[in-house]
Amino acid sequence: MEKLYQDGRALEAYIQTPDKLGWYKMCFSKYDVNGVEKYAWSWSWYAFFFGPIYLAYRKCYLEAVGIWVLTTLFSCFIAVGGIVSLAISIVIGGSAPYLVYRRYKKMADQVEMTENNYERQLEMLKELGGVNTIARNIFIVIYGLVILMGIFFGILAALLMNQY
Repeated sequence: MEKLYQDGRALEAYIQTPDKLGWYKMCFSKYDVNGVEKYAWSWSWYAFFFGPIYLAYRKCYLEAVGIWVLTTLFSCFIAVGGIVSLAISIVIGGSAPYLVYRRYKKMADQVEMTENNYERQLEMLKELGGVNTIARNIFIVIYGLVILMGIFFGILAALLMNQY
């Protein structure tokens, strides 16, 4: 018997971006081998360049905050920050779709356990899934503020260095 997370209509209800549905179907098919979950590399340029923003947009909030904190901490170490940040971005670019899949599967399993009506299950997945543009925009604003603060403190440090 097919599980709800393996159903194409369930995935469509959850993803809610028709232009990306084919891509997510392709990625998610790599993560499920006859009902057994496995990790697989699936590249996302959006996740590579904007990892936490991508995850927040796809409602993976804890993962988004965790990755943002991790990259922020590593970027503080100037000597290795760039190399480590690039490595983290590469890992996120190939792994973030799997984190979205994990959330989708978890939500679908919970819905399947609590609701027997298929149409209601699809409605619930539609409510739980989709995208969160507000969370995405909050992360964009935070990134912008961090960049502006970096520029401000960089200029301030340069001015202070010239004074002494």
